[in-house]
Amino acid sequence: MVKENLFIPPVNYCNVHRLDLSVGIPYEMARRIHRALSVEANREIPRTRVDVNIGDGLEITIYAEDTHALRAAVNSYLRWLDLAIKVEEVIENGR
Repeated sequence: MVKENLFIPPVNYCNVHRLDLSVGIPYEMARRIHRALSVEANREIPRTRVDVNIGDGLEITIYAEDTHALRAAVNSYLRWLDLAIKVEEVIENGR
């Protein structure tokens, strides 16, 4: 399925804003959070593209056409990431 309006950064990345976020968490936690955030990353968000990968922990890369779109995407992903980590802690600790 091809998304026609999906923003894909140009090869030379000129005039594209980018943020790389690397979170050092255990592999199993990274895998579960990756599954949750990938649902959002695959959605069409105006003027942005997000890649979520598992490397040394969880890696999130956000590309945006402008700083406003970058800020909005960063805020969303940081909130979702914070929530996912808190849920993991509750499951692990039972509270």
